[in-house]
Amino acid sequence: MDRMYSNSQAGAQHALNLAEIFLRGAARMLDLQTAAARAVLQTQGRSAAILGAPDWSAAFNSRSDEQLSHLFETSADQSVRFLRTTNEAMQQVQQQLGALLEQQTQQVTEQMRRSMDELVRRSQDGMEQIGRTSDEMMQQARRMTEEAGREGQRAQAAHQAETSSASSGIITPGGEAAGTAEERTRARRNA
Repeated sequence: MDRMYSNSQAGAQHALNLAEIFLRGAARMLDLQTAAARAVLQTQGRSAAILGAPDWSAAFNSRSDEQLSHLFETSADQSVRFLRTTNEAMQQVQQQLGALLEQQTQQVTEQMRRSMDELVRRSQDGMEQIGRTSDEMMQQARRMTEEAGREGQRAQAAHQAETSSASSGIITPGGEAAGTAEERTRARRNA
């Protein structure tokens, strides 16, 4: 940023120097052209006086030439001062814009960093919530499985109790009650 600013400042100074050279050169050219025009007009005025016309060469004396020269120089100086003032104002504007741009960039960077931190935090919270929900679902599934296992055991025990009470009524051909499953099967076959 500083390098870019120094390059633009050097370029502006170079342009200002060229403008000053141009303005001072233009003032000198106007001064020379005015002196040449004055000399030509004085010569023509004297030539006209030789032919009997009034001598108006005195109207183009060196005092008016000095006044015009001073006018051109003053105008050139004022223009150069105006260019310098404009250049300084533009440099200040560039510095302020650069500082503002840098400040805005820092603010945007900080805001993006905060947004990313918030996104990471929310993602972590979401992942933790998913983990807790998953754990709760696993525990609930275990409880349901255990409950279903206990219900199955109860149903099997009830079925066995029913079967054993029903089979306890089977009497063997010898007149005894069949106690084991094998004895009950034999008793059924014989009956």
